[in-house]
Amino acid sequence: MLKIPAVYLEHIGDEDKPINSIVIAASRPNERELGCAAHRLWISPEVFLVRDEELAHVNKLLKVTKPSGNGAVDPGEFRYVLVSKPGAVESGILDRTQSHDIFAALATYFDGRQSELHEHLASISERF
Repeated sequence: MLKIPAVYLEHIGDEDKPINSIVIAASRPNERELGCAAHRLWISPEVFLVRDEELAHVNKLLKVTKPSGNGAVDPGEFRYVLVSKPGAVESGILDRTQSHDIFAALATYFDGRQSELHEHLASISERF
């Protein structure tokens, strides 16, 4: 069971140019939780630790997005797993447009808050 509140973002499109999985959490998930959140092998997940209120904002951004990706090999598709509290897990697939919009919104939000996370999210957003 996933216990650590976190957002897991796994790139599922375009295997020629994979993007490392991203974890945004208030505390570091253990290896077992990292493995449970992904449906395929994680390629060196990038774990970013944020404050509780920042994680709540990330959750809010994802909850207003309606998943619409179909799991096809679209270079911009991401699977997300959202753990808002122990045992409360939501997941879905974001299509190319949704992925771009989420990463751009997250990069904007973390600008001035977490420079490393901001830069990482901005570079992903620019790829699509």
